[in-house]
Amino acid sequence: MKKLSILLLLLVQVVAYGQSFRFVPGVGIRDAQDSSKGFIVFNFPGMTADAIKAAVVAKIPTIYKPVSGRIQPCENNGITLIASTENNSLFYIGVNAYGWSQDCGVGGDFTMNIYFKDGKVRYDAPSFQRLYVINSNWTPDRKERNALDSMKPIYELIDKDYKQIYTILYFHNLIRALNSAVEEAASKPADW
Repeated sequence: MKKLSILLLLLVQVVAYGQSFRFVPGVGIRDAQDSSKGFIVFNFPGMTADAIKAAVVAKIPTIYKPVSGRIQPCENNGITLIASTENNSLFYIGVNAYGWSQDCGVGGDFTMNIYFKDGKVRYDAPSFQRLYVINSNWTPDRKERNALDSMKPIYELIDKDYKQIYTILYFHNLIRALNSAVEEAASKPADW
């Protein structure tokens, strides 16, 4: 039931924006409609690339504290968001020795390139540098800790459906917040 409600929430976001990410086995995060693409594009007709970029860049510090989210310029009028999920878990893992489920949140450090053109913004699929345990009063066993600290590709570490759903949902919420800032900027009259 919980999985169904999360899938419905994800579907509402896809319908609202028309673009989404998904996990592709053996590859990682890709465009849900075309798995050959590692990015999604949103249209904002009538807005310049600079106006879209300014709205996105202004929104990022409201989502991430300066220590957990940095912006660096990149080629082709883009930026690279270097961030950490901080205290927000991507998903939860863990079962103790007695078989009881534990709330052991898993977060991650990631980068995401964002590019701007007149009327468009492109979000590249996030790239993870590492996953780590957060907000837990339980420590994962050695096998799980070693798996999180390993240099395995992200699609091997995020190997269960629920982990994939929650991870994608995290990035959909991030993109939704950035797109909302662009829409808000588009609806404001120009200052004179």
